[in-house]
Amino acid sequence: MLTDKLIKCRAKLDRLAEFLGTRLEDRDIYTNYSFDGFSIATRIQGNFLYPRHVLHELAHFMVASPEQRKHPNFGFKVPFEAWTIPGADLQPFNGFIETHEGNIQEYVTSLVEAELGPVLKISPKDRLGDHLHHWNHFKTRLRPHFSTHLSDEDFAESERRLEVLRPLIVESQHLSAK
Repeated sequence: MLTDKLIKCRAKLDRLAEFLGTRLEDRDIYTNYSFDGFSIATRIQGNFLYPRHVLHELAHFMVASPEQRKHPNFGFKVPFEAWTIPGADLQPFNGFIETHEGNIQEYVTSLVEAELGPVLKISPKDRLGDHLHHWNHFKTRLRPHFSTHLSDEDFAESERRLEVLRPLIVESQHLSAK
């Protein structure tokens, strides 16, 4: 059952999705990916995803290239384990985004998510551990979390990409604040 707070949050996420050129769809990520090349799923094993998870996928959409947006999972490789989850009905998709590029995009996605989360009044609580209660704490944990996968040059590239996205982020924040 959706609470009033979740209904309002979902309405903001729907507006953001529409603004970005995609849509949220009431379907399960285990039957057709979190992003299927057309829309973002809002359920997992029959339950609603946390709003933060939906925001994360919208942030992926913002970071993804136009070519990536045409493919399931934004072109990321899907681990074989995902195809074997009980109840999952995912069609194998090998993807074309290499791991290194995927790590950079995941970091940038998390930065975008941290920019939009406070405006949407979405809690980061279920990211990087349940003890996170505010987005500033989330942001301070990001770089150490990704440091085993990214070099200083990768972090600099990530910041450059974030600045390229800045106008879209600001416009999304204004839309989301309404």
